[in-house]
Amino acid sequence: MTEVVEIRVPAAAIVEVDAEQPVLYAVVGQPGPPGERGEQGPPGPPGDSLQAMSYTHSQAGAATVWTIEHALGFNPAGISVVSADGYLLEDYGVQYLTAGLDLRLTFDIAVSGVAYLS
Repeated sequence: MTEVVEIRVPAAAIVEVDAEQPVLYAVVGQPGPPGERGEQGPPGPPGDSLQAMSYTHSQAGAATVWTIEHALGFNPAGISVVSADGYLLEDYGVQYLTAGLDLRLTFDIAVSGVAYLS
């Protein structure tokens, strides 16, 4: 088994080594200046579009429960609800029904509007 020991010493230090033991060492100085910039690599594969990462649900009829089938493939953490009269609603419950496929929003009063999921 080979034991590796790293010793960091100032540039002017003297290090004594047992002559009976094989030693492999390297002298490391200060880093040099950066090299020339390389060529740009090839473009990467296409990513998910914003449309595939978000969903907009319109609720035309006022209801206390909105069941939203979004099929995003994940449970959206970003949920914004705007009422039909333009108010941002903040007091509602969220229940994830089928992971990544649908959810239910519950409100204290019947409301219509739009839910933005991301």
